[in-house]
Amino acid sequence: EGCFFLNVEPESINVASTATGTEFSVLTSGETCQWSVVSNDAFITIVSDADGEGNGTVEILIAENIGAARTGTVTVTGETADGPVAAVFTVNQEAGCVLVLDPSGVSAPAEGGDFSFAIELNDQDCDWTAESNDAFITITSATSGTGDSIVELTVAATDADFERVGTVTVNDQVFTVTQAGRCTFSVE
Repeated sequence: EGCFFLNVEPESINVASTATGTEFSVLTSGETCQWSVVSNDAFITIVSDADGEGNGTVEILIAENIGAARTGTVTVTGETADGPVAAVFTVNQEAGCVLVLDPSGVSAPAEGGDFSFAIELNDQDCDWTAESNDAFITITSATSGTGDSIVELTVAATDADFERVGTVTVNDQVFTVTQAGRCTFSVE
């Protein structure tokens, strides 16, 4: 018999930036209407069977969004006497936590010193965690928090002749410390 019609209900959903699971219904003209479903975007995963017959439910998993707001779709296709038919389910996901470090790095003298940088977030409910990746950089302020903040750090003195580079990671962003060496060269 095939399908006389094929619809999805609801046609769209608005979700938060966090990872979530949801479902939508596939409505057809009858039990013999066969259909298949495919995600058109990498952040949407089909959890239920990709093929169905008659009315059914499609379960999907939406990945966490750590960037700008995004829209993705899932397409359900079937065959009618007049040819292929498709219905689209749309996912609108809010922006995730976008974190910016200001500045993104510093040049430190061989003597070391105290430095700081700002954490700027698009959403004041977003959490952050700071971690020094090098022994010569010590975080002297809080290493985690929520919302905008200032991270303070101390760069130890170096006896090395040449510059060294170290980093502090805050969530997915990197603050770079470039420390001068003791030796300076000049060409005359």
